[in-house]
Amino acid sequence: MITYNDILNDVYNVNALDEVRQDIQNQVDKLIDHIADNPDMDVISKHNMNIALDVYEVILDRIKA
Repeated sequence: MITYNDILNDVYNVNALDEVRQDIQNQVDKLIDHIADNPDMDVISKHNMNIALDVYEVILDRIKA
């Protein structure tokens, strides 16, 4: 039997995931802007940024699942 507290916990968890999703999306946007603003960035830095973007993408996909 689902209780009122279970429902509230589920709502809280969904809201918390929305906040995490939004925070991650903000970080992704900042990284994309940083890459665009620094076209002369060295190859290793650009590679690290792309890895970070890939990780963020996987996390966002997992949150949406």
